[in-house]
Parts: sequence; C-alpha cells; structure tokens
Amino acid sequence: MRKTPAFTLSLSAAFVALGSWGCARQAPVTPATRADAHAQTNAAPTPVWPGWEAVPDPGADPEQLECSMQGTGPIARLTRTPNQRVVAEVSTTRAVTREALPFDDIIGLPPDALGARQVLAVKGGALVALDAGEFGAGLFFVASSTHRAARLDRSDEPIRRIVALSFGIVGVSGLCHGDACPSKSGLFRIEPSSRGSWRIEPLQRLDGCPATVSVEPGNEALLVGSCDALRRISNSTVTLIAQWPSPLIPSAVEAAEENHTVAYYATFGRLVARFTEHEPATWFAPSACPRLVRRADGGCACATPSAEP
Repeated sequence: MRKTPAFTLSLSAAFVALGSWGCARQAPVTPATRADAHAQTNAAPTPVWPGWEAVPDPGADPEQLECSMQGTGPIARLTRTPNQRVVAEVSTTRAVTREALPFDDIIGLPPDALGARQVLAVKGGALVALDAGEFGAGLFFVASSTHRAARLDRSDEPIRRIVALSFGIVGVSGLCHGDACPSKSGLFRIEPSSRGSWRIEPLQRLDGCPATVSVEPGNEALLVGSCDALRRISNSTVTLIAQWPSPLIPSAVEAAEENHTVAYYATFGRLVARFTEHEPATWFAPSACPRLVRRADGGCACATPSAEP
C-alpha cells in the first residue's frame, strides 16, 4: 500500500437525526511538519502544461493575492485524464456540476433545481445531493420503486456533496459564503440500515468551510480544500497536506502520482499551485496573463508593458 505523505503543510426514509459530536467516530489527525506555501522558495520547474508558465509565489505580494481572487480575466480549471494525469486549462467560466437524475418524475426534487447536483446510484435507487449555495442544499434518497425523493439530512446542517470511497459513502456539509471561512466542514458516513432505509453518522469536523472537494485516485481518500488548507481524509486519518495565504480560496483540488510521488494541485482563480512531499510549492499562471496589476479604479487587469497600476 502506498504510504500517505504528511508533508508541506503535511433513515428513516423521511429523515435522519444526527447524533451528538461527542459520540461520533473521530479520525485522528496525522501530525504534520507545517511549512506554509507562501514561505517556501519557489524553485520553479519547466511549466507542466502548454500555455502556462511558472510565476513567483504570491504569498508576499498582496496585489497578486487580491487580484487573483477578484475574478478578472481567465480562470484555471483542473482535469484528471484517463491515465490519471492532472491537466490545467484556461477557462472564462466556472462549470456547475449537474448530473442527470435517474427519473423524470421525481416528487419533491424538481429537475430544474438550482445549483450543483450529484447523483450516486445505490441499492434500491439513488442518492442525490443538491448545493445551491446560500439558497439551499440537501441530501435525498430516490427510491426506484416509487420515484419519490425523501430527504435524509438535517435542514440546519445540509449535506452538499457526496463521494463514493473505498470505505463507503461520505457526505460533506458546510457553506463557503461571505465571511464563512472561519466556519467548519462536517463529514458524515452515509450507510444503509438493516431495514432498507439510510442512516447518517458524524465522521469528522474540519477547520474551514469546504470550498472544494475531490477524490484521490484509487478512491482511498477524500480531498477537502478550505479557505487556507488542503486536507486528506482516509478511513482512519486526517492529514494536513498544504496551506496557503488565507485570501486565497480554492476552486478545485486534484491529485496524481508523478515520478513515484503524489502531487497535489489546487486552483485559486487564475493561479495553480502544485504541492509535493520533497519539493517546494510551485505556482503557475496562464502565459497570456502571468501577472495582474491594480488599476486606479480599484479593479485589476493583466499587466502589459504599458499597463499602469
């Protein structure tokens, strides 16, 4: 089994009540030697993707930190290829995941529900997680026998994302909106009960709201990117993988095995950061806009030889 690095910054069918956190099965946190990304020397390698170039670590440059998250110009999007490589692409829009529902006549779950939608086929039907940000969220079970949607989670802590891992189904709660970064992320085990219904059990609390989540290759671990850190959650441990300056909020995280080591990638607006166990954190930006400058009106623009801050 591959060793996990602890590095750089190392139902009832209608409703389920969540037990107290004191009784939850807590995964131990793996100790990590913290070395914040912005404190590392950026010994930038050759860019790993066409159309991108290595740029200085933005941690010591408030202008780059603020402008990168302002949404000006192109944004970075990560894709994991069939051969498990991570590729960064330049995009002008943010994609919203809306997976197809298993039936057209679901009661209580309109096909045009706003926001992101995840659908996971399970025995007897499908689990559906909705995430419309501040406008709502929730986890539903849709029985194949009735085509009816029954809500499973608590309305005061809705589950927004679900992932299928090697050790079971995990749900994620928590909202990144406004000044929500100091809030927590909730992780839950979602399991079938002996009577054919579903139960939700608290698994772990994490610092920071869950800005983005993904599954590590092999489905052995969940990756959660929060306002200032990336964490890896396996069946038994939580490992702090990386940290970055708090103004940066990740929009995507991915992992891949490269040259016999695991590389973790995170996007922050137009920037991509790469973290590994034995190398300094490296940062990349689109070659067409490697640096932003502040305009006189407070906005940001791509720097050009004639650009004035």
